[in-house]
Amino acid sequence: MENAKTMPRSAIAAAAVGIVAISAVLVAASADEISAASRALGLAIFWTGLVPGAWHLLRRDLSALPIFPVAGAFYSVTFGLPVFFTDFIWPEGFSEYHNDVCYYGGYCFYSINFESLAEYANPSALAVAFAGVAAFVASFIACRRFAAPRITLFRLPREYSDRRLFLLLWAFLAVALAYTWIPALRRLPSVGQLITPAGYLAFGMFLVLWLQGRLGRLHAVFVFVFGLGLFFSNKLAGGLITPLMILALFLCFVLLYLNRRAIIGFAVIGIIVLALVYPAVHTYRTFAWSQNPTAEDKSPSVGKKLEWLGAVLVAHWRGADKITLNGVTTQLPPLPAYRPLVRRLALLPVFSHVHRVTPDPVPYWGGKTYKPLLTSFIPRALWPGKPREIFGAEFGYRYGFTQNHDTSINIPWLIELFINFGALGVMIGMAAIGMFLAALDRFFNSPGASSLETVIGLAIIVPLVYPNSNFSLMVGSLLPLTVSLWVYFRVGLTWRANRPPA
Repeated sequence: MENAKTMPRSAIAAAAVGIVAISAVLVAASADEISAASRALGLAIFWTGLVPGAWHLLRRDLSALPIFPVAGAFYSVTFGLPVFFTDFIWPEGFSEYHNDVCYYGGYCFYSINFESLAEYANPSALAVAFAGVAAFVASFIACRRFAAPRITLFRLPREYSDRRLFLLLWAFLAVALAYTWIPALRRLPSVGQLITPAGYLAFGMFLVLWLQGRLGRLHAVFVFVFGLGLFFSNKLAGGLITPLMILALFLCFVLLYLNRRAIIGFAVIGIIVLALVYPAVHTYRTFAWSQNPTAEDKSPSVGKKLEWLGAVLVAHWRGADKITLNGVTTQLPPLPAYRPLVRRLALLPVFSHVHRVTPDPVPYWGGKTYKPLLTSFIPRALWPGKPREIFGAEFGYRYGFTQNHDTSINIPWLIELFINFGALGVMIGMAAIGMFLAALDRFFNSPGASSLETVIGLAIIVPLVYPNSNFSLMVGSLLPLTVSLWVYFRVGLTWRANRPPA
């Protein structure tokens, strides 16, 4: 095993100065009501989440791509930074909505009542979050450094014809687009768990082949103009942003794998598009998903929905008070258009609220949300009566975020551990998650992997760097997905390849 690279003293000094300077800026930006203890814990979470990035730079031999650093940065952004930017995220303070902190979208669709900023940035809740993030980082590094090298790597045949690979990828792309556009296919059990990552895989591998000069221009135009355009337009028309974010992140990793400078431009464009589109999404859904009897068009086409989305975007950025589309009038949020996205990324208020009401008056769930892990690997096609996971709706109603069971609220992994097992469960559970991700990182994301093996691994594990839904929902299909993709390419690339001519 190679030793860690030695960092020059000048680099260490520059890093120390940078840490102090950034910390000072964050503390200066925080509201006066935030206590010194909360600020210190916020900084601890922020910097601990960035440790994986520094570790990756020092030990490039241990990981082909920086999957884990992105997973660590998730906690820096969602739990650490919200301590310092309360005035930016909620400039109206705690009066406009009667002490309600609106954390989802522009309106107060989902809100949490806090008596003060001190309660919002509760040191006890921050301490639990810090302990969980630290356990996650430490266990991942320890496992990746010492135990993971013993794990067998994900491998596929290296000798095959491009023609066979193209046929397999075109089949995936065709099925993925059909699944996206044909509602009847989306009602088939267990299909989406395979087809969605398979579609990402097809786009990613075609990108590799194109940049390597192995994909013809006509094929590239069909994939990236027609195919990707169909996928994006359908998701945008449906008001679904998360699948597009995951696909964009996945393609960023593919570009990084190829060491392409284009990743910078691609990432910048992606962030700009997200910042432009996201503020209008919730208002747009009022028209696209509306069952209002006054609606003029009950079954709008994708083109019509995209037209509505454009109109809502223009209204948002022009600062209009309200908008009327499809016979329905709705009020636009009285907030700067960029703020809904920032609020959506802040998970600290959710955790602070959950922390203060658990276990009294809301009791622990005692592992209830993890029970599906025992059966989630069984395809619904083989078990039609398999219980559905509806914990998001139950979570929202149980903690007072919603007034009914019809709306689902995401349960991030750290919060899920707390509502099930408390503070000790967060530390032990996050340590276990760190080891689990280290094993996956070793299995799928190792130096020496072929381009096909790398892209398949990315399609499987990239969604896990955004752990914003309950654990069983995100990882329950990993085993059947991995086996299915391995068999598909193992058989497809080699079947009858060496058969002697008749």
